[in-house]
Amino acid sequence: MAYSICTVSGIYPPDKGGPAHFAKEFSNWQLENGGRPKVITLTDSHSSKEEGEGFEIIKITRKLNLVTRYFKTAKAIHGVLRSNHSLLINGCFLEALAATIFCKNKYVAKVPGDIVWERARNSGKTVLDIQSFQTTKLKWSYRIFRFLFTQSLNTAKKVIVPSFELRDLCINWGISKSKLIVIFNSVSPKVFYKMEDTTKDFDVISVGRLVSWKGNAELIQACSLLGLRLAIVGSGPEMQVLKEEAEKSQTSISFLGEVPTSDLCAVYNSAKLFVLNSSYEGTSHALLEARACGLFAIARANVGSNSDIIDHLSDGVLFAADTGISLTEALRLAVGNTINLLTASDLAIQNTISRFGIQANFDEIREVIEGRL
Repeated sequence: MAYSICTVSGIYPPDKGGPAHFAKEFSNWQLENGGRPKVITLTDSHSSKEEGEGFEIIKITRKLNLVTRYFKTAKAIHGVLRSNHSLLINGCFLEALAATIFCKNKYVAKVPGDIVWERARNSGKTVLDIQSFQTTKLKWSYRIFRFLFTQSLNTAKKVIVPSFELRDLCINWGISKSKLIVIFNSVSPKVFYKMEDTTKDFDVISVGRLVSWKGNAELIQACSLLGLRLAIVGSGPEMQVLKEEAEKSQTSISFLGEVPTSDLCAVYNSAKLFVLNSSYEGTSHALLEARACGLFAIARANVGSNSDIIDHLSDGVLFAADTGISLTEALRLAVGNTINLLTASDLAIQNTISRFGIQANFDEIREVIEGRL
């Protein structure tokens, strides 16, 4: 029997970011496996209902005033709660909470991260890292936001998180441990794979939204020190700051901007190494994608699921005070071929696809939504 899951996400392609990526991939996977998916999302364009991707996508414009937009989004979610579709909330958490006021049916939530901290950091209201932010006294507006976000998760039947770190944060916010299920993010080997005989135009590549906690300024400095050619993929508020930093560097720094998913595999394959210098992640889609393409990956230890993904000094390097290796030292290790990059590349592909492949991962999410897990 065909199953029906509606995914609610605050962003959806062409928007960039983990929730947008997941909403599209999960809906496509349902379609390929006999499901009847549906998506509710926000858009910078006009509100619409579309069927162009083989399933219905309800788009609600961000141009509406906040109250009207919240009402329209909550109304759309409420309609799904009363229909034959199961509901997975991957964004618009406050609107989902409002939608349950007059409805007994509940949803499953998938938490992409601490959206309260992200909003405060993006708006310049805090410079604290995510862990320090948890214990600081919040302004009243963020206290209310935290309360409502927590209520939306407590209203859910189950709460899926992509890392043990985020699970612990949820417990700290007051989410029942019995509701929480860790399911890592995933990658499709059909989309991301190792291309043979490719020209390596770059020594190092970084992929992600250009925000301060991604650590690209430090990466530019490290690549400049070692004379490594760096490619930075993505856009965001840090773009100008990073370009100014690149102008001071003594090496080639290329800003490739937003790259369509259809072209991203080739871009990964044009580099030798992938670096994730972020101080905050759930399970990084970019890290999984790069490893599926056979890149040797360097990432911060004890951040998100990095330590669960990378087998340190085998198929990648974890750097931090705990490992005694700095970012610059990790790059030297890889570039100096202290580690056999060819063997590490094969291991990265094997370990990533076997443990973070899309089929098993999405099957598990489906089981949670259907109440079988």
